[in-house]
Amino acid sequence: MKTVTVNTASHQKHNILARKTRHLDVCLDPSNRVESSSSWFDQLTFVHNPLPETSLDRVTLSASFLDKPVQAPFFISSMTGGSQAGFRINHDLARAAQTLGIPLGLGSMRVLFHHPEAKPQFDLRAEAPDVPIFGNFSAVQLKEHAPEDVAALCAELGLDGIAVHLNPGQELCQDEGDRDFTGLMGPIESIAKRTAVIVKETGFGIPPWTARRLLNAGARYVDVAGAGGTNWSRVEILRGSRQKKSVDFSAFPFADWGIPTALNLAALGGRHFSGSILASGGLRTPLDFAKAIALGAVSAGTALPVIRQVVSGGADAVVQYWQDIFTDVKRIMLLTGSTTVRDLSAAPLILSETMISAVRQLKHAGDWRRETG
Repeated sequence: MKTVTVNTASHQKHNILARKTRHLDVCLDPSNRVESSSSWFDQLTFVHNPLPETSLDRVTLSASFLDKPVQAPFFISSMTGGSQAGFRINHDLARAAQTLGIPLGLGSMRVLFHHPEAKPQFDLRAEAPDVPIFGNFSAVQLKEHAPEDVAALCAELGLDGIAVHLNPGQELCQDEGDRDFTGLMGPIESIAKRTAVIVKETGFGIPPWTARRLLNAGARYVDVAGAGGTNWSRVEILRGSRQKKSVDFSAFPFADWGIPTALNLAALGGRHFSGSILASGGLRTPLDFAKAIALGAVSAGTALPVIRQVVSGGADAVVQYWQDIFTDVKRIMLLTGSTTVRDLSAAPLILSETMISAVRQLKHAGDWRRETG
């Protein structure tokens, strides 16, 4: 398999546009295994309600996101930004988001500080005037840019907030990636004083104690972005491999790394996190989306399936993809006796014994040391 080079020297970023294009190519190539492990949504089941006392016509997905009304508790998650194909993709996604009435997350905006000519890719308000749009910036890169400059860029683009992504698992698998992840809370606190902040992982999850610290630092939402979907350490290995098909992921220690998304959500199900958790990471079916809301997420998102749709069929394909999910989630809501999203968030769930045990351990990680002596 490809050897992951750990370079402790200063990592000067270069040729950002080409690198982002390569990321997109890797993710869209069906021969690449970029998704890994399980999101664990199969570890829980809804309780069927044969007497729902509602009608499908009454069931509504209406919700809110960053204080704006939206048509459903779902969002298009951040994935692409600044690539050479980014202009068409982002504008198609914006048109789809406007039609659907759901939030749109942009890919990393760091490229704009190096390639200001890429700004038209992110200038989407004309395409989506009524829905929440949030930007995206690496927590590590926040240390290199004044928070007022980042906030000003968000304001210039008419964004409702910014997602600050935590991605050490991805960076460590980049030959040119970051290696210093110290001092990130200060910049997060600083930017949170200037615009609404969503702190998200990039496919490996956020444990309860970290989520609590982030919310206490001023984050509006924490997006767990757990394991089960796109594994960015795999993407980086594939991006750097000249012979992709020879990569042996069975010997790669991070091929299935991370906290499964459903497990992460269940562990964050307490009152302390109410109204502040977003779900992404391996959500693929209507049941996954419905279960994410039932586990306490304010909104649930996905990226890779949407990117595949927009590349193959443009905005119309994205709209159809989400409308199919909306239809089935409404059916699920009726069969759980839920008329509103609030009802769905309280719908009964049966968790497997494996899930119950893992939730307990994740909430109290380390207790086993005391219990076993």
